Amino acid sequence: MKLLWIDDEPAFLKSIEDSLQAAGHASDIFTDPHVGISACQQNDYDVVITDYNMPGMNGLEVLQAIQVFRPGLPVILATGNTDQDIRQEAERQGVSTIMNKPLNLMDLLKTLTRIEDGVR
Repeated sequence: MKLLWIDDEPAFLKSIEDSLQAAGHASDIFTDPHVGISACQQNDYDVVITDYNMPGMNGLEVLQAIQVFRPGLPVILATGNTDQDIRQEAERQGVSTIMNKPLNLMDLLKTLTRIEDGVR
């Protein structure tokens, strides 16, 4: 699968990118949500993974922007926030999966497999 990953923590992104590549997934990573959204307009991705809490734009705003030109594209929201209102709003807006940070690589790979199997 080709993944778009948006998170404002560059060291985390690099480590997860290496792990995903070893599992057979290609990923483009961005620390700036606006640049990530632009990349999504120009490239074909199978899944978007976005952090919720980032400077300038949160994960739900990323989702809303992407839905304008890629409705139905699966979006995984990664968050350390346990606020139930945010989680309910994310589900209401169409987030495919909400994952707690720090992310567990095995859980992420299972989620990606589930999304991939649902696409077929």
